[in-house]
Amino acid sequence: MTHHVLIAHGSPDPRHRAVMRTLANHVDARGLPCSVAFLEHDTPTVQTALGEKSGDVVTLGMLLAPGYHATVDVPRLLASAPEHVLVHDLGPLGTGDWLFATLDWLVDDVGGSPDDPVVVATAGSTREGARLALARFAADWQQTRSGVVVVAAGTGPGLSLEDAAQRHTQLGIPSGVRTRPAVLLPLKISPGILAERVIHVASRHGLRSAGTLAESPLFIDVLVERLKRR
Repeated sequence: MTHHVLIAHGSPDPRHRAVMRTLANHVDARGLPCSVAFLEHDTPTVQTALGEKSGDVVTLGMLLAPGYHATVDVPRLLASAPEHVLVHDLGPLGTGDWLFATLDWLVDDVGGSPDDPVVVATAGSTREGARLALARFAADWQQTRSGVVVVAAGTGPGLSLEDAAQRHTQLGIPSGVRTRPAVLLPLKISPGILAERVIHVASRHGLRSAGTLAESPLFIDVLVERLKRR
């Protein structure tokens, strides 16, 4: 029987581990045997998880941007899998139009609408390719809504989350006309440092903060569909 492994980053925040294991349990309940492994902070590690399996294993990186972990770390770990494991790697989860409905649900869940500006908060990356990919994703999502979408980084190059929050009343506003406050949305699958920072920044600036992707019931549907693609 094919086993499925969700490869998560890991976090000092125990909620990250709990959410990832809950997602794996949901996948398992849909008839796809599934577990989770972590790149750092949590256990089991990817090496340990693969060593405990045999036969066909489908792996999916729970990573949204094509950063170092997605393009270097995970492929290297999978290449060193034991001989008794046949890995079918689906690559990183990434972003795409399949995620739009989940984001719309999260915005709506905090009283937002398609007319409201949204600041998509990311962890940030030193890799230009990762930043460009997220910018394209935001631009594509904006095409489906009337409110402007901008990307802000928790760290690293680009517009900072704090600066984006400070200028929220100017996002997509023609001729200085004031609109409703922006929604700050952490582009993260589970709670953690970035999501907590989004909550605090939003509170300081009188903005609304949306939840993480796994808080939307739509996310598990797209996750299962992705795993079925092999």
